[in-house]
Amino acid sequence: MINKVSPYAIPGIPRLDTPENIFQTVCDLYEMSPVKVMKNRKLRKIPYPEIRQITMTLIKNKLNFSYKKSANFFLLDHATAMHAEKTINNLRETDKVFFRKTNFLFR
Repeated sequence: MINKVSPYAIPGIPRLDTPENIFQTVCDLYEMSPVKVMKNRKLRKIPYPEIRQITMTLIKNKLNFSYKKSANFFLLDHATAMHAEKTINNLRETDKVFFRKTNFLFR
């Protein structure tokens, strides 16, 4: 008898099945609390925009949400989510450290 083990049962593998779980995983990566990130929703100082941009990109790509729905998580508009996806893809292509840091999220 073969038992199927869910990949979510293995420690260290993040659950990326809801926007909240994605946001929590990205906040854990940057060692920031989600409350603090949401409180500073308009701040442009690093790492706040990176956390928001990675979260919006993952919500759109992993959950197949529209740009509007992914940006709505932060009460932003769809153009912000489009810019976030473009920015994160460019960072992943050009910055090796950023790529290694976020690679496990985008697999």
